[in-house]
Amino acid sequence: MVPDEDHNNEDMILFPNNLFINLIDMELQEKIANSTDMDIDAADALKALLGQAPTNLQKDLEDWTIDIFDDKNILFYQGKNYVPKNYNLRKEIVERYYNPISTRHPGG
Repeated sequence: MVPDEDHNNEDMILFPNNLFINLIDMELQEKIANSTDMDIDAADALKALLGQAPTNLQKDLEDWTIDIFDDKNILFYQGKNYVPKNYNLRKEIVERYYNPISTRHPGG
């Protein structure tokens, strides 16, 4: 049953985004930089950002950016690091950051 009025978050304080930082796992970033198998949209965006694609793709690039890591291009989508199509790498990220024992439901 859902109450008519929900006051569950009234005492919550939300911090602005500028108070948070992204931590860089250098080992993981190196694996991302060395992985070359990309989804079609990511590969097209990377080519366009590097000027190696038709100019008609330029309008679709507003969400994509490039950074350089260890002399390799690292692709970002909406400020988030793009992870190439590498099953083992994606699995490692999920296991490392989204499936730690401390975040599991008790008894799960």
